[in-house]
Amino acid sequence: MRSVVFAVLRTARTSAILSYRSVRSKAMPPKAGLTPYQGKSRCFGEFKCPVCNRKWQSANSWANMGQKCENCKGDFVYPYKQTQLLKPDEDHINRNKDHPQDKCQKCRQLGRPCNGGSWR
Repeated sequence: MRSVVFAVLRTARTSAILSYRSVRSKAMPPKAGLTPYQGKSRCFGEFKCPVCNRKWQSANSWANMGQKCENCKGDFVYPYKQTQLLKPDEDHINRNKDHPQDKCQKCRQLGRPCNGGSWR
């Protein structure tokens, strides 16, 4: 009887751990490198929220730093793709658009805008 109860508890616990791991893996990348890019400079990142599937791009993406989704405002979302920034005349970045520092993990860590602009 005791081994049967232990087996049931163990199975339930294992299922809970496996379901937690599958949810965690969708929301957070593995710890080795939280982002594809591991350099020290700013880069271009592509993001997809695992909760609401909202996609966005940012020219203010950094290694191992995330941004919060504007829809969910939940945990930080890490970029699934990062590429080197192009020269200003080669990119399609809207420089008049504000960078939402309140949703940027790098800005929060620095205590100032990560892109060198003014704090908003």
